[in-house]
Amino acid sequence: MKYQFVKFLLIIVHLYDVASAFMEILGNKSATTIQFIGSTDNFIPKLDKSAVLFFPNAFYLYKLSESPVLINKSPVDFKFLVYTEKEPNLHPTLAKYVFDITFARSYFYFILNDFDYVHLWTYEHFTKDSCNQPKVKFLNKFDKFTMFWDKKLESHEKFKNFHNCPLFLHEKFGQYFHFEYQNHKLKDCLRSARNIDCTEMSKQLINVEKADGIFVEIFKIMSKKANFQPIYSIISGFEGDAEEARIPTVNIFVGTLNNNLNGDFFPTAISLNSHYMFAVTPTEFYNNYEKLWLPFDDFTWFLLLLTFLIAFVAIFVLNFIPERFKLLFYGGPVHSPALNVIHIFFGISQMKLPDASVPRFILMLFITFCLIFRTCYQSELFEFMTSDMRKPPPNDVEDLIMRNYTIVACDDVQRKILKDIVIRNDSKNIWILDSCLLIWNLYCDNYDNEASKLAFFFEDIQYSAFNSFCQGSAAKLKNFQKDVMLSSFLTHKNSFIHEVLNEVLEKTIPAGIPQHLIEYHTSLIYKKYEPFVDSEPKVLTVNDLAFGFVLWLGSCGIAIFGFVYEILRFKLNKLMKALAGLWMLSKFMDLELRDVG
Repeated sequence: MKYQFVKFLLIIVHLYDVASAFMEILGNKSATTIQFIGSTDNFIPKLDKSAVLFFPNAFYLYKLSESPVLINKSPVDFKFLVYTEKEPNLHPTLAKYVFDITFARSYFYFILNDFDYVHLWTYEHFTKDSCNQPKVKFLNKFDKFTMFWDKKLESHEKFKNFHNCPLFLHEKFGQYFHFEYQNHKLKDCLRSARNIDCTEMSKQLINVEKADGIFVEIFKIMSKKANFQPIYSIISGFEGDAEEARIPTVNIFVGTLNNNLNGDFFPTAISLNSHYMFAVTPTEFYNNYEKLWLPFDDFTWFLLLLTFLIAFVAIFVLNFIPERFKLLFYGGPVHSPALNVIHIFFGISQMKLPDASVPRFILMLFITFCLIFRTCYQSELFEFMTSDMRKPPPNDVEDLIMRNYTIVACDDVQRKILKDIVIRNDSKNIWILDSCLLIWNLYCDNYDNEASKLAFFFEDIQYSAFNSFCQGSAAKLKNFQKDVMLSSFLTHKNSFIHEVLNEVLEKTIPAGIPQHLIEYHTSLIYKKYEPFVDSEPKVLTVNDLAFGFVLWLGSCGIAIFGFVYEILRFKLNKLMKALAGLWMLSKFMDLELRDVG
């Protein structure tokens, strides 16, 4: 019979000899899918005789008694499956222990195998009537004699709605959630007996509207999509985290539960890093020649050059038109318009002005335009020349590698993270030191040495240590936004929340964390730890000089209108003269005809 594979992670079966039966049956079929088979003696309190089998993928469902194969079609894509034999009363006990052990993974299914039927049922954790209290829900029934399921074989509907239930969100150190407790009653409640519900107290003691941080913003979006109430919690110190991790009221952990960067010292899942952070040593200073270009940004310089390029091209084209039309553009005694443009830009006075009104009007507006830009440039240049300015730090990891910075890290965990950077950027300038204390000493020794070109790599959990360890440091905290990554949220009792929220997050933010949230989180970091920031003069942009450009564009529009008007008037005058000539000629011919008559 052809085997159909279904996905699930855990099976609990009754009777010890079932483990060997599974190995024997699956040995020739899919033995490679089995990762671990072990007893439950040390895993959960004894339930007669039972065994726990872990499978990363899946395989066929078997009746482990008389018949070798029972089910030939899977009714659902399993995540967790519990199998028992002929003991319905065992289900509540199994459910309780499995719920505690496995942290209630998503789509938690039970199969009851009695004499005539195989019953498939599951738990629903969040309903309209209860929150965080799993309720039994019957799904389907398989008839052993007809070999058919009672209902159509459809996957169980995915969980999408928390029915406005509160979810407790916990994090450490106050890095991701930023607020203050109004008092310590909530903390005492969370550390008290397991079965106390602190939901209402949390609502009263924590003003969620005043909480901020990147994950507060993200959870606000997700709470609207998944219909839950976020309840935020912060407890500092490892002991507080370890104690709270055992409390059923905590649903989601953000970040690691300890100071180790691997995040797996305590029973947690994936640690969360919102971005890579680097502390880079100060860059070198600008020299005086480089400062000549600093008052304006690149786009403003481009528009200025484009303005003069258009002016010189127009002057060049006008050299090929008839002399009578040049007077419309140049006016009276002006014979070197290109030189006049250069004189006006550098502030040299004009000895001769055009006689015509339109060229004179354009000249006055162009003088005003150049005066605005020349004054802004000179004032900004004076500020730049009288201040010691450093070049901007790298914008991303690729820029850091291109500038030949040496990346410094302090343990093997960071080495693993940096390995991807090395592969992507082909960099060999990475130092891995034995102790983070050595990094901090190196950091303090080189914080004002621009020649060292060091980039100290760390994660969110470490950035406060850099500033507190070395007071007055000039090294900048730099957020490389191109390397933003969002890992899975940590969860405790309800790991299926992890899957639901990740799915919501992927749909809500398909391209990762929005840029405005990254900038918001970075601004909180800068505000909280107050890193050294150079007081630099502002570089002027097009927005700052918008009045000058609008003035010049307006003058160009008026000039074009004036030139068109002058040309049309010139043509109209010629037409009127021609018509007048024809009229005079007709009168003369009429008189001649009368004389002849």
